[in-house]
Amino acid sequence: MRATADKTLPETWPALPHAEWSNTCSTLPLWMQVVGKIRMALTPPINHTWNVTLYPTVRGLTTSPMFLGNRILQIDFDFLDHMLQIDTDAGEERTIPLEPMSVAVFLPAGDGCAGKHRGAGPYMAQAVRDLPSHSVREG
Repeated sequence: MRATADKTLPETWPALPHAEWSNTCSTLPLWMQVVGKIRMALTPPINHTWNVTLYPTVRGLTTSPMFLGNRILQIDFDFLDHMLQIDTDAGEERTIPLEPMSVAVFLPAGDGCAGKHRGAGPYMAQAVRDLPSHSVREG
């Protein structure tokens, strides 16, 4: 049997000085939590909440397709273009820049996400408002 050459790339990690990415460090986990809660509401429960997992892609993370009533919704974190991409099976597309933004702006709190919205809030609020009531579990 012929040996094959090792095709692994040398490990090179980019420098991540905390001062340069501290806003991302505090904001991104909160955004991911919001997207995870949407995924939790739209997917059937699996042991240990495995249904909430965000999956790696070549560009970042994805929810993978989720049913929203009789429609399909997918939310992707694109770390190369610094965008959150929301797509539906009907061709609807929303992009939200990944930039420092409070969760209150990203997803306004309150009953039914009502109230004044700025920036990305209306997109995520609409996604939450469109959740079929039968699929949202009380916790």
